[in-house]
Amino acid sequence: MNPHQIYTIIYCEFEFKCSLDWKNLKPTSDPKVRYCAECKKNVNLCTSNEEIDESWEKGLCVAHPLYTEKGLKKIKDFEAGIGENPFFVKMPMGLPSKR
Repeated sequence: MNPHQIYTIIYCEFEFKCSLDWKNLKPTSDPKVRYCAECKKNVNLCTSNEEIDESWEKGLCVAHPLYTEKGLKKIKDFEAGIGENPFFVKMPMGLPSKR
């Protein structure tokens, strides 16, 4: 994940919503993929609606940042060099449903 890119608010409805937390999944060699030992599947970190759509087409589980207006301001401040790292945000996870 590039900490210097502008993020957009991601919209995703889930066919199945997972109660686990991204930070507790096992890291893999790809920083945007973690392994869920409970369901024995990889979970893709999606930072755009397009990535969610691509994952849905492949039947893959996803996690995505849940940015609030306050969170987006923190990101902009960080990108401007005047704030702390804001990238520890809640991330809903699960199997996305078709839009």
